[in-house]
Amino acid sequence: MADDMMSEPFGAVPIAEMPLPRSPLVRALAQVRFPRLVAMSPQNIETTVGFVVEKLKDDYPILGEQREAQVTLTPEGVTQTPGARLWQLRSPDESWQVTIGETFVSLDTKAYSSRADFAQRLATVLSGIAETVAPPFADRLGVRYTNRVEDSSLLLRLEELVRPEILGGVAVPRPEGVALVHTMSESLYSVGSRMLHAQWGLLPAGVVLDPTLPPAVGPSWVLDLDSFTQVRSSFDAAELASVAEELAGAAYQYFRWIVTAEFLKAFGGEI
Repeated sequence: MADDMMSEPFGAVPIAEMPLPRSPLVRALAQVRFPRLVAMSPQNIETTVGFVVEKLKDDYPILGEQREAQVTLTPEGVTQTPGARLWQLRSPDESWQVTIGETFVSLDTKAYSSRADFAQRLATVLSGIAETVAPPFADRLGVRYTNRVEDSSLLLRLEELVRPEILGGVAVPRPEGVALVHTMSESLYSVGSRMLHAQWGLLPAGVVLDPTLPPAVGPSWVLDLDSFTQVRSSFDAAELASVAEELAGAAYQYFRWIVTAEFLKAFGGEI
């Protein structure tokens, strides 16, 4: 169905990916969470991470460190304080990044090409974790895609670019002098043992769904898809990467159901 919208948002058979040379995808991220381990305790974590760094240094030679932001609600308002340490390993061109925390490892990129390539790279990272940290199991695996449309000419054509069911506040008639500043929709689906969390809508300049992403200069329309499972599973790199590829396929089907052929054409898809 390359020249039309998908008929179903959920399906058992993964659909083929269509390359978009001007893709609106600003980040693809996979994260695997595991239990708190002795190897990752404060007295051991630096040594353990050093072994992981050695394993992954050929693909990710650039090392950085930061702390998670801890948000606290107080009578004076919301405050942010430094939290747990995070180690970040980046590829030479800095388009791929591995982040290691006390109870998780993630892989993210702004140079996504396909779910098969992404899963293969994830398997390599997870192998390094399995051989050094040796988690007995994974208790959450998720794949998240954040798409953002910033072109003002495309924002005026949203009714052509996405399904009517997705427009939300965009579809409300606005007389002269009335501007839509912000509208967001959110849905959480359960598909067997897997979940899909979808958020989409129009955001004003400088506003983001995820504070780890740089804000858009002007208004933007975003589509954020988090496909995940919280079923405990063996920490086997190949198996986890395979599940990640399936989760990515589920997110892609939902993406393709939402967007129209005009959307795909606008971003360079061959229809």
